Amino acid sequence: MAMPILLGAMKRNASSDDGATNLMNALNNKHDCSILDNLSGLLGGEVNEDVKQDGLGILGHVLGGSQNNAVQALSKKSGLDTNSVMQILQVAAPILLGYFGKQEQSVNSESGIGD
Repeated sequence: MAMPILLGAMKRNASSDDGATNLMNALNNKHDCSILDNLSGLLGGEVNEDVKQDGLGILGHVLGGSQNNAVQALSKKSGLDTNSVMQILQVAAPILLGYFGKQEQSVNSESGIGD
């Protein structure tokens, strides 16, 4: 349930020139897919404060003022309390950008960019 909300918000943000530029900057400068190297640890609860803070920043960018509404809606639909939903979103957002970063690297390497 969290991923469709994040994907929809990212798509909405990327539909503007500024939003698309900000997303590409994030992918090129910070979200290089290295977070995916510890995916089993993250999903197993080994989440450090840096990941949580990164997730909060991403959520602030993509959800903006709708963040509380999204958390409430996910809480209601899932039956989880809002704190649990927020913790899931904090981890899911960097993972999602890490995946996008991996895809961006793949596209760039296939096209010869950066060689």
